[in-house]
Amino acid sequence: GSQIDVIGNIGTVSVFNFKNSRLFGGYVGPADGVGGAFNLIPTTINLFKTTNRFDNSSVVVSRIKTAILSDVDTTTGVAWRGSAKASTSRN
Repeated sequence: GSQIDVIGNIGTVSVFNFKNSRLFGGYVGPADGVGGAFNLIPTTINLFKTTNRFDNSSVVVSRIKTAILSDVDTTTGVAWRGSAKASTSRN
């Protein structure tokens, strides 16, 4: 898996799989997004998209404009923090 820490806004994140990974935007704290701290300037993701699978991963940012997640496995401890307009599909 990957560990990505970003300060500042993010345009598009488009991946085949997001598995055993985390994406923190202006956030420091636990992977579940609870009890951590955000930067004073919010981080926004314009688009977060998986085309195959979102599994055992965390995305924690201030705001996600659009999220498209394919085949989300919610049994493995998925964390999703941030306000988002989201759609999911299960193949």
